[in-house]
Amino acid sequence: MPPLVTGSLFGLFESYAIGLVLLATVSAGTLAFTLTAVDASSADGERKSRASRQREPRTAG
Repeated sequence: MPPLVTGSLFGLFESYAIGLVLLATVSAGTLAFTLTAVDASSADGERKSRASRQREPRTAG
């Protein structure tokens, strides 16, 4: 997808600058999302997993 967008922007403006700026902006946004939302979600999953392992096993009867 990015090569198509960059190529069409080059066709309109005869410069790759706008396409590269848009690509860098999307990349920075993706990095910020990964470091915040995905990392926080992963940490929550680890805490739940540890808590379930620390419980004592149930015995029948």
